[in-house]
Amino acid sequence: MLRLFWAIELPQDLRKKLGKVREKIKFKSAKWVEQENIHLTLKFLGSTPEEKVEEIRSEVEKICRNHQPFQISLSTFGAFPSNKKARVLWFGVAQGADKAICLAKDIEKAMAKLGFEEERKPYHPHITLARLKFLEQIDEERLKLLAQNFEGSQVEVKEITLFQSQLTPKGPIYTPLSRIALKQGLG
Repeated sequence: MLRLFWAIELPQDLRKKLGKVREKIKFKSAKWVEQENIHLTLKFLGSTPEEKVEEIRSEVEKICRNHQPFQISLSTFGAFPSNKKARVLWFGVAQGADKAICLAKDIEKAMAKLGFEEERKPYHPHITLARLKFLEQIDEERLKLLAQNFEGSQVEVKEITLFQSQLTPKGPIYTPLSRIALKQGLG
């Protein structure tokens, strides 16, 4: 069985910049996402039989033919479930969020037809930066100041990636298994 997910890879310079956020925000119980693992998840598949990978890839390839490349820009920091009771620290998407949502919904539908569990919550494009063991309150003003460092940060989304996630005691290792280009050209 392989542990899989679909994601948008981020450029190395942006991952490096996002990775430095940990130096500016301190949490007692934070488990930070390693810089090389920072990405934008579209759909988590979980445990998947290896023989199903080609079928998954083929279905998503059909979807990608119907989606043009697009740009995303980062907007603001936030936390799930809320800034007052943070468990997950994330960076949100502004420009291009609608296109990322549409792409994720199409992948969700296709994967449901292949037997993968559908998400119960609506998809909100975000980049997870840290998970917190204990609920903590976040200083919203500090997050706003930090977010200013990312204004204008844009990512050209031309392809999506199927990743394998291997859990280790030192943290997950993400290996790209397949990259699929979005539709090129007009119309």
